[in-house]
Parts: sequence; C-alpha cells; structure tokens
Amino acid sequence: MSSFSLLFCVSFFIITRTSAQQYTLVTSLGCNDIANTVSVTSEAGCNQGAVLLGLDDTISSRNPTASASSTRPPGCFLQVPINSFSLKVYPFAANTGDCSDSKKCVCFTAPECTHTNGLEPNNQPCRCGSGACTLGGMFCHNNKCHGNTICNGFGRTSSEFKNTYLQITSGTCEEIEMVTISRRGICIKAQQALNPSSDGSFSESNTNKNLPTGCVFDDKTAVLASGIGECTESIPCACR
Repeated sequence: MSSFSLLFCVSFFIITRTSAQQYTLVTSLGCNDIANTVSVTSEAGCNQGAVLLGLDDTISSRNPTASASSTRPPGCFLQVPINSFSLKVYPFAANTGDCSDSKKCVCFTAPECTHTNGLEPNNQPCRCGSGACTLGGMFCHNNKCHGNTICNGFGRTSSEFKNTYLQITSGTCEEIEMVTISRRGICIKAQQALNPSSDGSFSESNTNKNLPTGCVFDDKTAVLASGIGECTESIPCACR
C-alpha cells in the first residue's frame, strides 16, 4: 500500500484487541531483558496493558516533558507507594532505571513487525524495533509505531500533507508523527474534511483550560483552543 491518493482520512484507533498474554508486569531488570519484549511508551498502550493485567490504576499519568532519570524505568510503569497506586508513562524521556516492586513495568511481548517502511499497516500487534505497536493496523517506522490509517504513512508529498487530516480521541498528534493544528484556516479545513455534517461554526477559546491545545471539535463547532485538557471521544482533536 504505497499510493497516497486519498486526501482526507478519518481514524479511530482500536482495530484489533491485544491479548493479556502480550503484556507482562516486570519487577526486576527491564522489559528489554526479556526475549521479544519492549517497553510501552504510548498512553493508549499503557492504559490497555493496565486493564488487561488487572492493575489497580488503569488511567496513566502522562509525562511528556519529563527529563531522563536513572531511577525511573522507561515507558509505562505502576508506581506502588504506601497509600495509593499510580500508573505513569514517560513517552519521550530516556529513563534508564530498573523495574522493581515499587515501580512495576508494563511490558509488551510480540513478534517483530512484518512491515517496517511506514507505508503498510501491520495486521497484528507487533514490535517495531524498540517500539510497541500494541494494536493491529499500525505502521512501523524507525523504531516507532504510528496510528492505524494510511494518513500516518510516510513519504507524503507536501501537497498531500497539507490536505491530510486525522481525528484522534486520545494521546497527541505528535505521538503519531503528525502535527497539532494551530491556525484558524487549517482548523476550518480540517473541520470540513473530518466533520462534513458540521454547520461550519468556528470559535477561538483562550479561556477554557479544560479543552486540549489545538484544533478540537466541540459538538459541531471547530474550536482553536489553548487549554491543558486531553483529546477524548466527546472532544476529539484534529491533526495534520
């Protein structure tokens, strides 16, 4: 699947469920010390692993700007303090700490991805080098897994990039190698492509901090927001 003739794509992330057997809770050394196993660095994969493993916390606290630490393990782990449990995921920090009884790592075991050029989706969950493609239909490229649509493939021309939009309901645009929309005109175009039943309403919100940052859809209105909220089913975000 190397042709990029489609200009507008809408995506919803869950195609193939991952089995509980593909997730492991590790309490010593690291995920990479187990054969065919890697750390989980995506928020969606971390939450999914926590649910399938029956952990006490299944909604991860995402830390995208944290610096590298030698005391924290990489990726997703359950921190076990005295009074409560806390699921954490560090998508970008190059943590080097070991898994332990107090920091239990959520690890992912799967075969290597069949398609690794970023152009063709992998039908089943797989390992993309050190990356965990925790859902079927994901693209693998340079040790990273990307969203389950042809719009996330690589090699798009500049004109195709300008006219390619994707709707997400969790995580961020940057996590799937796309871009957060920050301009009014592009937000309106994304609304027309992704939400054709909308009435074309548009607004800018600099005061509602519950909205995510970027172009979001609140009911039938496209909103260019600058909040700290997250993309959800009820308030999806547009990427390009």
